Amino acid sequence: MRPSGQAVGALQATLSVRERQTVAVLAWVIGVSYQRQGFATEAAALVVSWLRSCGVSRMSARIHPGHHASERVAHAIGLRATDVVEDGEVRWESL
Repeated sequence: MRPSGQAVGALQATLSVRERQTVAVLAWVIGVSYQRQGFATEAAALVVSWLRSCGVSRMSARIHPGHHASERVAHAIGLRATDVVEDGEVRWESL
């Protein structure tokens, strides 16, 4: 929360190089009492913007099928579901 500085969740980006491009694998979690307020989408959009300014062109996330809140966040930041399933989670990737 900006006024208090209280953390409402966490977002991480793990960077790797694939096919000569730096790829960021994103993950986010928001505390239950802070969910459904747009915090995940806002944080993810800011991180994606910053990563792009640093030259990262590909983003991805792994989302459990049916986790609609995370699917909405992924869609909002420009990710689309793929047919790839890893450890029971669908890989979402930027276009």
